[in-house]
Amino acid sequence: MEFKDILNDYINKLDCSAKDLAESSGLSAATISRFRSGERKPEWGSEQLNNLVRGIDKLAKKKDLTDITEEAAMSDFNKVSSSFDLDRLRININTLISVF
Repeated sequence: MEFKDILNDYINKLDCSAKDLAESSGLSAATISRFRSGERKPEWGSEQLNNLVRGIDKLAKKKDLTDITEEAAMSDFNKVSSSFDLDRLRININTLISVF
């Protein structure tokens, strides 16, 4: 499972739109879109990840979903955020070589 899969699962569980999550987290809709597509993922411990998790928690509280907590979301994202993305590295290196 990838970061994008976990994020999309939370959006489904929360029955919210990416725009709702963007507003709740303070992140831009474009950032949420990039996370959802797998184009990007936040660095572990970054402000973006913290804001995303807080936004998920805020929406869950608003909808009385007690099984979705800030701690649970952070734990779920931690499982994939700390893993190394070899495919992304390959793509980035190929792009870098192309530019030079």
